[in-house]
Amino acid sequence: MLESFDVFNRDADAIGTWLNMALLLLRQHPKQAVESFFSLPASNETSWWFAVVVERWTPNANVIYSLFAILAHIFALPHNTLGDQIQAALAENLIAGRNLLGIMCTVSNYYHCATLGSIDGQVDGSSQGPAVDSSQHYSQMLVLLEVIRVIRQWSERPTLVPRFEASRSVITTLLPVLIEQLHRHHHGRDLSPVFASKRLIFILEVLLSLRHLAVSNSLRCFLVSSDKLQMSLKWLRCSNTRRSSSGSNSVNFTARTSRVAITADFHDDGDLDALVAREAQNLQDLMLTNGTLTIKVHRIEATFVEDEHRDKLHAVRFAFGKSEAQTKFRKHDVKIDETLTLHVKDAAADAQLTLEVLQKPKKSLVATQQPLADFQRTLLERKMTFTFGPKTAPNTVLLYFGVDWKPSDKTLATVETHRPWFMRVSYYYDTSKNVYNYTTSFRVVAPFARFGESTANTVLATVSGKTLYDIDEAWVGPGLNALDDKVDATISSVVTTLYNGQQFALKKKDQAVETAVKAKDYTTERVSTASSAVYNTVAGAADYTKTQVVHASSSTYGTVKGVAFTVLSYVPVIGPKLVA
Repeated sequence: MLESFDVFNRDADAIGTWLNMALLLLRQHPKQAVESFFSLPASNETSWWFAVVVERWTPNANVIYSLFAILAHIFALPHNTLGDQIQAALAENLIAGRNLLGIMCTVSNYYHCATLGSIDGQVDGSSQGPAVDSSQHYSQMLVLLEVIRVIRQWSERPTLVPRFEASRSVITTLLPVLIEQLHRHHHGRDLSPVFASKRLIFILEVLLSLRHLAVSNSLRCFLVSSDKLQMSLKWLRCSNTRRSSSGSNSVNFTARTSRVAITADFHDDGDLDALVAREAQNLQDLMLTNGTLTIKVHRIEATFVEDEHRDKLHAVRFAFGKSEAQTKFRKHDVKIDETLTLHVKDAAADAQLTLEVLQKPKKSLVATQQPLADFQRTLLERKMTFTFGPKTAPNTVLLYFGVDWKPSDKTLATVETHRPWFMRVSYYYDTSKNVYNYTTSFRVVAPFARFGESTANTVLATVSGKTLYDIDEAWVGPGLNALDDKVDATISSVVTTLYNGQQFALKKKDQAVETAVKAKDYTTERVSTASSAVYNTVAGAADYTKTQVVHASSSTYGTVKGVAFTVLSYVPVIGPKLVA
């Protein structure tokens, strides 16, 4: 079928028929068809038939839809049909050797712009006919759906995520397209009625693609910085309850009436509204920021119009949640060069960082909140201006500092499910077989030593047609392994429950200690309107005590966890290897 490219020069009906035949061949003989269509001949990239079709038929939605339907079908095949290794190698070659990822980004951008044009035409009334435009928009959206489906299939494989990360087109083209399409679809407006039945499937494919790509730090940072994406996720997380309580409109009614068909198309995973809300929450949770923010305060330059501030000592405080850091009290207009560290955990996309200028003893002069995302940069120098006091001639403080952000992946404590080799029954069974085979391998004793085995094999072969070897391979060995795995799973569950209980208890204890050391002196202070409402903490020895107590709390947590894991690793029968 691929000896000549003449078919690609014919009309749309001819190329459509050819693609439909290719899809039929893939369904009937998947291995042979994949080898034929996606073999790797020693030729340049421009002679590859897939690229030829895209290059010549991109404006034709029906042709491009059939083309990417073939690709989506290949990667949707069960592993036992084509083989997971074959699918992974094919995807790797298509991305690295054929630049198909860049081609897909281009196609997605083309049809994204096309759908925006058809929607705008329907809205402003400039279209020639609503039926034609509705059908055209439906075909364009089907192309986008198939392209995004292939993106989702590839992004599900962790080995391919670095390919997405290395592609410039993913950040400049693909991710903006996915975010914009999600934003347009999350409320269900501006959709043609014929595509409304596939709206939830489309949203789900986009959410799954973004969630898989968010594993990459660089791609996740891009997603976190998108206000439009955060707005869409916020709406989708509440869409299930909102839709059930709102009045029915045409779009939602169409989606509900076709719910059975849609659910069957998406592996029968229950209510699609609830599934979309859950995936939106999963993506939002994955984009929570974790890392270390290092701040180097260079100096403070101040111009005070009020005499009460001129001879005082001042400091700067940075805070996020329960993590806070503060410079030493010094005179203004002197070199500071003090390094502070904030540990950021599970910060939302709209999280705020508090910056506060203090006057000894810890009197708040002025404070402000800035988006944490603005400080998630590497080696960034900043200058910030604070004003407070009289409006006509305010006091001015200039803060010079640099920030360095180091993200960290949020990892969970893992528990090795298999016990050490010496605690598994199957090990001793295999060892006994090896010893038996060795001791009976000498020619002098073999006929006598294996007399019982030969007799048993003769009886078994006569009665059941099986030998001791067949029974051992089929039943005894796998049965013992299954027994060991079942015991390991039970032990893993017990240890995980114990570990989670320790975390909960230590967390409650830390909260109690934090509350106890944060005793507040509610003495009224003169705070300017620009200053945030803050409490005056106990200074001096109280601050030292707080530092020591928090440090002790952290040390206690690490000690308890380490001792528990070490003890359990040596207990017979339990003894799993624990990795925190």
